[in-house]
Amino acid sequence: MVALKPLSKQTIDLVIQRAPPSWPNAKDAKQRAFDPSGLWSFLITVYFTDFMQPFDWQTEFSDGLPSTTDLTLIDHLSLEQLHKLLIAHIRKDHFCTDYLKELVESGYLSKLLARLATLRQAMP
Repeated sequence: MVALKPLSKQTIDLVIQRAPPSWPNAKDAKQRAFDPSGLWSFLITVYFTDFMQPFDWQTEFSDGLPSTTDLTLIDHLSLEQLHKLLIAHIRKDHFCTDYLKELVESGYLSKLLARLATLRQAMP
């Protein structure tokens, strides 16, 4: 396993501030409209800070990324595990059309970023 360079508090704060808005809880799918601007703002932030770091995410997650339906795993991730997982999800979007959009719609990305905020609060 490759160790990533520790994230600075400033980077974590920026990434949390630029988190895409949560998917609205509309009963009818026709009432929902995805606004990509929040996702683009988030991606610009992660790519233009030290958040995105090179590592072989495909080898690291050779058994596949954790299920996006099991949110209980997120609560037990360390900062480095969460960092790697977020990078892997962002990289996977290059190969799977609308992958990150689906993570936003499902609330999974919000849950990951909420965990990041919790870990940030615990930093000295």
